[in-house]
Amino acid sequence: MAPTKLAQSLPLPGRSARRRREREVLRICNRDETTAYDVEIAVRQAEEWCHRGEYRLRPRQAGSSMTVLSAGEYTVTAAIADDDARAVVTVSDAPSETVFVAVRDGRITVSKGVP
Repeated sequence: MAPTKLAQSLPLPGRSARRRREREVLRICNRDETTAYDVEIAVRQAEEWCHRGEYRLRPRQAGSSMTVLSAGEYTVTAAIADDDARAVVTVSDAPSETVFVAVRDGRITVSKGVP
């Protein structure tokens, strides 16, 4: 699906942001100011599918999940219309061991830990 240009962006809510980051296991973030993206995420542990999701992210929108994955090592693949990324990420209760998916300027990345 092609990105959609939107006229205005909505600010992220600031409520309890630090507490969420301490417990979340999957965070998705659109860093573009005017472009929305359809993001597909697939997570595997060994040969088993653990999570599959499709997300519509408005400009500057972010979201997270605290219960999608248990502690362990996962292969995460994320895709938008014209790009995809893959990484092996360790997930635990530590904020530095979180799956982080970011979209900016038509590119998507998968990394460990929320910057």
